[in-house]
Amino acid sequence: MKTLEDQGDAHKASVGPLSEEWAEAWKKFEERVRQRPGLHVSIALAVGYVLQIVPLRSLLVLAVKLCLKSALPVLFLLCAFQLAKDISKGAERGS
Repeated sequence: MKTLEDQGDAHKASVGPLSEEWAEAWKKFEERVRQRPGLHVSIALAVGYVLQIVPLRSLLVLAVKLCLKSALPVLFLLCAFQLAKDISKGAERGS
């Protein structure tokens, strides 16, 4: 049976260096929050308030609708330009 220290060492060996950097950055961030909690709570409240005001869901739906409606004309233009390029190459070979 592995002890907790052995399990922790095995976990550290299985994660990459990027995970270690994230863990270190998270520890630093947590320490800064512990030093000045009032500032971070007020920032969290302000961000939450802004997210409630801005209609992100409707903006996302609008962006998806615009992408879907513009997909057909964009594909048509791409195919038309490719066809024109192929026709001009064929004309050059034929002459």
